[in-house]
Amino acid sequence: MATISKESLAQFWLNTFPISYNYADISFSNTTIVQNLLEFISEKNEEKKIFDIINERTIENLSSILNESDSNIISKRFHSLIYPWLIDVSFNISNDIFSIIIELMNKYSEEFFLNCCIPWLNNNISTDNMNLFISNLFTQLTNLSDRCKLCTYLCQNSTCPFNDNELCIISKWFDSKEFYFSNDLLNILPEKIAISAKIYSDNLSFAKVLHKILIKCLENNHIITNEQRLIFKQAITINTTILSDILMDLLD
Repeated sequence: MATISKESLAQFWLNTFPISYNYADISFSNTTIVQNLLEFISEKNEEKKIFDIINERTIENLSSILNESDSNIISKRFHSLIYPWLIDVSFNISNDIFSIIIELMNKYSEEFFLNCCIPWLNNNISTDNMNLFISNLFTQLTNLSDRCKLCTYLCQNSTCPFNDNELCIISKWFDSKEFYFSNDLLNILPEKIAISAKIYSDNLSFAKVLHKILIKCLENNHIITNEQRLIFKQAITINTTILSDILMDLLD
């Protein structure tokens, strides 16, 4: 078990004991106090583990996460180890490390998306290395539902437009032969497109993504509501690229 400094232990006791003018009333056999102490020790031990892992970025420490079952611990290690590590090395990693990250992502997709993948994408780190890395990761997701889920996560904040990194992932999903619309994705995508269209009105890459979306809607016989149709139409109306007429024809 990790050792605890005298200062930390003293602070624990000060926070645990109630204010009392009659110290004879304080019971040292209180089970709540004992439980709190155990939780305190456990938390400190986990913090030390994470600290040790951060200071030793190795394949062994990455692999050790595969043995964890606690979602909170997994999330902490993803956020503290993998997320900053790959930024620091500009996403240049060995094939062995990449293989373990793929294994971790597929085993703990939810924790990986929220603590690594989405923060990387939201950071708007515009490097070829990162785009290639994230793109390769996306294709290594074994569950198609996870691919769709990641795209759904990227559409959730309808007040913020897509950045280039996010558009790259969305485009990759719509290019996929295994593509499908989940109800959640179909419901929230139009709003995200609408807010993005305002800053990408003359952007051909964005127009191509919009073209893919409309094509998929037609191919999969998805019924677009009148409200969604209006949202798409507004996005197309302000588009000034050479695809604008084609987009409008698809919608009509």
